[in-house]
Amino acid sequence: RTGLFVAANGGSILLDEIGDIPLSVQTKLLRVLQEHEVRPVGSNETVKVDVRILATTNQSLERRIAGGQFREDLFYRINVLTVSTPPLRERREDIPLLAAHFLAQTCEEMHLTPKVLGPEAVACLCERPWPGNVRELQNFVRRLAVFCPGSQVLMAHLRQAEGLTPDQPGPCPSGASDPLAPYKEAKAHVLEGFTRNYVARILEMTGGNISEAARLSGIERVSLQKIIKRIGKA
Repeated sequence: RTGLFVAANGGSILLDEIGDIPLSVQTKLLRVLQEHEVRPVGSNETVKVDVRILATTNQSLERRIAGGQFREDLFYRINVLTVSTPPLRERREDIPLLAAHFLAQTCEEMHLTPKVLGPEAVACLCERPWPGNVRELQNFVRRLAVFCPGSQVLMAHLRQAEGLTPDQPGPCPSGASDPLAPYKEAKAHVLEGFTRNYVARILEMTGGNISEAARLSGIERVSLQKIIKRIGKA
């Protein structure tokens, strides 16, 4: 059977989550990149390949290198052009469009009744931190599509998708905003509430240490100081 590198000869190959590749495989990959050849399984002959490598990762490869989990020489081989995508929590304006797309896609794939997200559901999705970024949002929306029998996703469906019982707190950190408010106003209210709650929690966790809070949150220290000054948490 033709291997992936041979099949991609003259083109490109995508290595998804390259930071998770075992060290033993990293060694083999480095050899392919250096020598531009592979040896198919069960063969004694090498095959020349000319492949452009595209790699993705949601981890810091520099930290993986420091921890002995990623080869430094492989890193320098693949680190030609880096395109960084901000985490979903830093581009919340994309959440409504992404969620609507994933919902329509899921309904089509599963042959479900076409659905839309209700205003409260949209506000709630915008407020969540999404540590797993777009993939987490996609998987959650797929669950929503299954739990919603009608044509509009409501807050009750979010609770079901989370597996919450009636006496448990809701799925939004601070509750959704008024669904009758204009969209931009409702979104701004939700994001402001999330920011206040998040900063309060992170400062409480770090005992008010801004440098540590910046490190844990992934926010630049100067940016965090500006946020704290704006919301009056200092």
